[in-house]
Amino acid sequence: MSFHRNAAANPSANGVETFVFTINNSKSMPLATAIQKALVEIGFRNRGVKTANFHVLRETYSPAVLLEVGFISNTSDNMLFDSRFENIAKAIAGAIIGAVGKGSASAVKRCSACGQMIK
Repeated sequence: MSFHRNAAANPSANGVETFVFTINNSKSMPLATAIQKALVEIGFRNRGVKTANFHVLRETYSPAVLLEVGFISNTSDNMLFDSRFENIAKAIAGAIIGAVGKGSASAVKRCSACGQMIK
């Protein structure tokens, strides 16, 4: 997973989008769809799941997704990102766990000693 914040010259551009490689994405697409849905439920505008020929997606043998979690150039997206950061992290973790078949979002817990998310 490659985690990013988008940017645009137009400050009204907003929302979340998730990318997978253009071919051989049968394992990445369900993961991307689950993450996208979870982030939209947080409150981001849905810009969709898209395909792209990005290096980070192309040069791997593993399922891969690239997340654009809101626009750093948009005030509303920044406020949402900053105020709901913990929820965003939990939503992404829960979507990953659900998509790979290892449980559900409710299975995400934190270590009482260090705070790390654990199953």
